[in-house]
Amino acid sequence: MKQDKTPMLADDQVNKMLNKAKRKSVFKQIIISAVVTLILVPTMFLGVSHLSNRSYINMNMEIEDINKITRPNTQLVETMIRYGLFGGEAEYTAYKVIEGVPVPLGKENYEYNFLNNFSRKDKFNVIKVPEEDTGVFYHINSTQRDMQFYHPGKKYSDYQNDAKIIGRYPNEVAEMAVSFDKPYSIEQIQKMLPNGVNPVWYWVDTYENPEKLDTPDSSLEVYGIAHNSNDVDLKRDFLGSIEKGFKEEGRYKREYKRIYDVLRDGKKEPTEDDVQIIGVVVTGKTENLTKLNGQTFAKAIVLGAMAKELH
Repeated sequence: MKQDKTPMLADDQVNKMLNKAKRKSVFKQIIISAVVTLILVPTMFLGVSHLSNRSYINMNMEIEDINKITRPNTQLVETMIRYGLFGGEAEYTAYKVIEGVPVPLGKENYEYNFLNNFSRKDKFNVIKVPEEDTGVFYHINSTQRDMQFYHPGKKYSDYQNDAKIIGRYPNEVAEMAVSFDKPYSIEQIQKMLPNGVNPVWYWVDTYENPEKLDTPDSSLEVYGIAHNSNDVDLKRDFLGSIEKGFKEEGRYKREYKRIYDVLRDGKKEPTEDDVQIIGVVVTGKTENLTKLNGQTFAKAIVLGAMAKELH
């Protein structure tokens, strides 16, 4: 029988080989982990940054779209943006333009995250100051008056008429909310307003049960159409804004859908005839706004923001 001449390895040699193989394996794992980290971490940061930027763009568009049909005679301009990896903050300045005079209303701050969510950090604050019979509402940030709107389908115990007092403020310009006795077309409104009284925003009836209203609505609770001197079909533009809003998955989708359903009233879709104008916001010199007093179409006339007239 032949003898087995395969050399036998000593225990220390085996241990050295095992340790060497183990070191190679660990080193290989370290290299692989480093390469993966170098690839995945920047990719993750780029991905989250892209999502945050998309969220900011979507937030900006949603705020612009909802402001288009709300907050009478009010515009927003972005004044500051803070970018972050997982989100950021944006600051807007709200203002009105009254007969060419800009009237600042204050800052509004929003925050957003990379998950496509956003919210306003501060609140719309309106306070009521007792004055005469009904009291006057003010925006706390600007101390400008807040306009109130009276629905023609609701009988109120008292109707405000600031056209009686607007003459107390000479050499000023102002905005006023005129609540109608019934719906009127835009063409009718433009013809029946006195000279020097200029429409800037039309109040649209978006109420399902107006008779259940307890009090007049503030300017933060109404929907409408900004006046446009260009050749634009305002009612069609309003319907387009509502339809776009409820078809998109945005923050205000439910409210867009509610308005759309109220306007169509059981039909497949609303038409321009379903966009009923029940009030108007006007601007002008105070001496011209006094002409609204005694107008039969005006159930209520409420003063809003004011500014010194430019000479």
